[in-house]
Amino acid sequence: MVYNIMPLSKNNIFLLAFYLFIHILVLNLFYGSSDGLSIYWQENFNVKAMLVYLLSVTVTVIFYLGVSWIRSSYQRKK
Repeated sequence: MVYNIMPLSKNNIFLLAFYLFIHILVLNLFYGSSDGLSIYWQENFNVKAMLVYLLSVTVTVIFYLGVSWIRSSYQRKK
């Protein structure tokens, strides 16, 4: 009998993508140096940066789905 430990739902995947996007956005917003904290508003919210953030989130979610699929098919073989 197969027991799915963590069922993947669309809601879980959306939350993962949302949290990753916010995490990347906040991390790239601030830069700390010996001169102090700098905030990059304009550089962080341009179209090119947003596309890079969305690409990073997409690749991470696809990797997560791939690992989850491999894990569940490995568990089915046991």
